[in-house]
Amino acid sequence: MSKLDDKKFLHYSLVFYQKDKDLTNIAMRAKLGFDQLNSPSKESALKPKTVENFLNFNSKNKAYQKELLEEDPEAFIESLLDVIICLNRETSLMEYVLTTIDAIFTE
Repeated sequence: MSKLDDKKFLHYSLVFYQKDKDLTNIAMRAKLGFDQLNSPSKESALKPKTVENFLNFNSKNKAYQKELLEEDPEAFIESLLDVIICLNRETSLMEYVLTTIDAIFTE
């Protein structure tokens, strides 16, 4: 897998200030976690719209993510929180989701 473009991710929170390598590692592990979201056991634990919103939110760059948050912030925050509530044992997802929420609040 090639190095991920960290501009694709919303992680501009203070958590990753001058920690580009850590950000890249977490983003790579989160990518593996995203792939697991489509498994029947994980998908059934989440609200019906969560997987769609979560994957859509993370499919584009930071500018696109900001547009989505401006259009319907509740839907995307709810999806992130649903992932936290239902899949909190998935460390790779939690590292990514929690820091993404931090970035949303600090942006």
